[in-house]
Amino acid sequence: MNNSKKPFLTLLCILTFIGSAFFILSSANGLLSNTNVDSEQMEDIFDQVKDQIEASAKSEAESAQAMEMINKIVPDLVPEKIKTFNVFILISSLFTMVGAALMWGLNKKGFYVYILGTLILCISPLIIFESLIGISFAVFFGFIGVIFSLLYFFNFKNIK
Repeated sequence: MNNSKKPFLTLLCILTFIGSAFFILSSANGLLSNTNVDSEQMEDIFDQVKDQIEASAKSEAESAQAMEMINKIVPDLVPEKIKTFNVFILISSLFTMVGAALMWGLNKKGFYVYILGTLILCISPLIIFESLIGISFAVFFGFIGVIFSLLYFFNFKNIK
């Protein structure tokens, strides 16, 4: 077996390092910063959003549907849930970065560590958020995670 990394595996690892580092820094910033938004400010923001929806809706039924969706999302946008999600993003990103580092060193265990990090990132929003936000995050991160996981899997034979 050839002990050198294939260029595509190298590229995948570099992209994972960049993405993981970005999410580590972003989630750490979210955890360390004061994200407590005044409840009155949040109400004002959502009132503005509701006014814009009502103004742009083509019918009362469309407006009512949009309002119902907004009212389901609002309870999930609390600092506690956002901070909890940042913790899971941080943990997930550490796993994916360690996984990529192991695969960089041609260690197959890295693939499994990477998959664990991806699963954490895909499942955690479904547990934390109870509305469309959780599903949206899970689908978004799942889509990217599945693509990268498949790309790593296709390069699995190049890893010891």
